Amino acid sequence: MNFGDVPDAETWREFGSYCARYSLLSMIAAAEDYFAQLLFMATLAKGASGKLLPWEEFQTALERCRKVVRSGPRIAVDRALAAVGGQADALPSLLWFNDLYRLRNCLMHRNGKVGAEDVDANSVFSVTWQKIVLTADGQPVVSVGQRLEKGQELALQFEQEVRVWKVGEVIQLTAEDCQEMAWSLVSLSDQVSREVHAGMEQLLPVLQPGVK
Repeated sequence: MNFGDVPDAETWREFGSYCARYSLLSMIAAAEDYFAQLLFMATLAKGASGKLLPWEEFQTALERCRKVVRSGPRIAVDRALAAVGGQADALPSLLWFNDLYRLRNCLMHRNGKVGAEDVDANSVFSVTWQKIVLTADGQPVVSVGQRLEKGQELALQFEQEVRVWKVGEVIQLTAEDCQEMAWSLVSLSDQVSREVHAGMEQLLPVLQPGVK
């Protein structure tokens, strides 16, 4: 395509997929940072002594948490929950978070081309995430602006979206895929946050200065 030409449909699809890939990378990076902060707070709560923490120790502890996240966000979530007496196994959403992180690794390190390190024993790369489906009288609302009849019953339900790729295939994502993944990450972050904060509430009252 020459400069100034009107992009064709295929070009727009490729451009959209390219943007979607980097949107996912950005979302995962935001989730990593959030989980590092949760791990940091949980670690401080577990080891709190009622004294002010020197700035240097504060920074050192935060950097240790960031290093844990870089080795794998799931590890950070496990440790954050363990620090406050929680259990990661109680959060089924972590299973598909592992899938999204594997997807992130393929996009980041192999530019979206599925390699032998991505596939399972069946030689496929399977990724699952959660999505919201809006229905009217039990039928999916498939487009924005779809006209509904008076009296129709609207409902939200949650479904799993599954994608499968083979070795050598290039991952193509859409804006809709990113929207669904974004909701999945927000939902998971909220669940982990609630679990961590609930555990911290059990620890902190005993650790406040002057409270025995």
